[in-house]
Amino acid sequence: MNSSELKEIFEAQRNLMNKYHPLEQENGYPEPPHPPLDLSLRDHQQRLRMCCWWIVEEWGEYFDAPDHEVASELSDILHFTVEACLLVGIKPEDFDLNSTITSTDFSLVVYVIRAAQRLKAKPWKKQYNPPDLEFIQSQFKQALISLIQLIESDGFDPHSIYFIKNKENKERIKAGY
Repeated sequence: MNSSELKEIFEAQRNLMNKYHPLEQENGYPEPPHPPLDLSLRDHQQRLRMCCWWIVEEWGEYFDAPDHEVASELSDILHFTVEACLLVGIKPEDFDLNSTITSTDFSLVVYVIRAAQRLKAKPWKKQYNPPDLEFIQSQFKQALISLIQLIESDGFDPHSIYFIKNKENKERIKAGY
């Protein structure tokens, strides 16, 4: 993957997020905060926590997927990981795509969990400190690089599988699924 392809993915994900937000509100959810999030705010931390969960949930689906669905599940993980990057203010130009991360099958989940653990504004807590944004951003950058490397090692092109699923998601929105 090259930097212009990553930039296209980030732009497409931002557009897709904007299409899903009205649907979320129609379903009774509050209007989601717009990126980049202010992680000193509870509702912004909650939104990032939800996105972290969606990444982990898709990761589980990837491990259970039959061979013919692996690319689709990897693309779902890619969609949500890029969304998390956007939420915390990471831009495509912040990545060194030539870097190699030593990773295991679960590295992506570990990076996402490390980021989520820093979100301390829990519903039951009265006091909390704003989280370390640089640390959170570093974890999501590592997660995305790790994911891109996994996708490529599985024999897929991240850009291609992203846009196949992105098209499907747009059709789903249009159809009102």
